[in-house]
Amino acid sequence: MQGDERQIRLYQLEQAVKQLVLVEGHLTDARTAGSPLCCHCISKHAFALQALAEESAGILPELAPTFRDLGRWAQEVQGEGDRCQLADTDLTRLTERARAFRKDLMAALDREGEAPAARAVPHLAGSPAAAHLGGSP
Repeated sequence: MQGDERQIRLYQLEQAVKQLVLVEGHLTDARTAGSPLCCHCISKHAFALQALAEESAGILPELAPTFRDLGRWAQEVQGEGDRCQLADTDLTRLTERARAFRKDLMAALDREGEAPAARAVPHLAGSPAAAHLGGSP
């Protein structure tokens, strides 16, 4: 695998993990900290996850089933966020699924060859990854 392709794969995985961390945090806060459910934020992250899932399924074909599941889950989250009326059981179920996706994708990052704690997001401006993704990150 060429370096550019590897950077694109890492970028896609990192972006998905970041969005999952954010949506997981919003769901957890609403469930455990008594924070108001930020429906707009959850919807925004769900849209981003849907886009990343669609794009990443082609870039990481070995993870296509995971990304298809992630896309379906993100659509469900989007719908729930739009309604903005989630019971604690719904929040728990969605949070647990976000956590499972995050862990799966973090394991995929490890398999790509870099430990999450030691990795920095590469600056992709001007690279083939940026051109593919439509600009700089």
